[in-house]
Amino acid sequence: MKIDINPDGIWYHGSNCVFTELRENSTVTPWRGLAEAFSHQPSRLNYDDNGVISHNGKENGYLYIIDEPVTVGVDIYQHPRTTMDPNAEFLTRRPLKVKMICELPLTDIITDIIFVRHAQSVYGEDDRNRPLTEDGLKDRQIVLDVLKDRKIDAFLCSPYKRSIDTIKPASDYFGSEIICDERLRERKTGSFEADLLEKRWKDFSFAEDGGESLGEVQKRNMEAFTEILKTYKGKTIVVGTHGTALSTILRYYKHDFGLNDFLRIVSWMPYIVEMRFDGEKFIELNELAYVYKNL
Repeated sequence: MKIDINPDGIWYHGSNCVFTELRENSTVTPWRGLAEAFSHQPSRLNYDDNGVISHNGKENGYLYIIDEPVTVGVDIYQHPRTTMDPNAEFLTRRPLKVKMICELPLTDIITDIIFVRHAQSVYGEDDRNRPLTEDGLKDRQIVLDVLKDRKIDAFLCSPYKRSIDTIKPASDYFGSEIICDERLRERKTGSFEADLLEKRWKDFSFAEDGGESLGEVQKRNMEAFTEILKTYKGKTIVVGTHGTALSTILRYYKHDFGLNDFLRIVSWMPYIVEMRFDGEKFIELNELAYVYKNL
């Protein structure tokens, strides 16, 4: 997006703090909307070619203008490591006087749900207590790396050992307990035949002998998930989950999610995906990380 600079124009800064002087190496911008978005302290922000901004900020903010003359290249300069378009983001070379022009309360209550499909596990008959493989134990670091710079309000999880163990280092890092919900468990499997997978995805009510249908898995997972959205409204929550259980939740919100989409992610362990909600309304999905493992 093309952003023009007016040498005599207004320079903005957004923050969630109150002050009268902007410190050296602070960000300023000629784009008011960008400063407003920054004021909400997002960890992720993007905009399209029309300048429509989306972000995951959750703080009430304040909008400031620079309250003294500034010269580009002298008092401020282009941010050398910005990922944005030219002229979008500048840094201050010295402290600058600022004036608050308005408060920016959040109008939307955004809830972020970060699903973590478990790392690679040892296959066995006792599905509930399957441990992680050596690679799976190592790959938990990827989960921690993705989460450690976020503000995480709670950790919820399937009661299965592989899911709990995958998010345990991250929950320990944040000093949070893991709250298990039996409804978030993986699908119960029954008899095995080569064509059963396709049958299940064609008919959500179909179940092999001794197994659960995808509809049953979706029903109990969505019962738990609906409660999570209400209980943790406006928060950022980590949910430890499974490949099939997660896929049924994705199918609930993305009706075109089908067998091919499931097969795309079935070998990703761990798989970390973020879903954003305004109240109970699904807004967007972002894939944060995954590790491919041969099955």
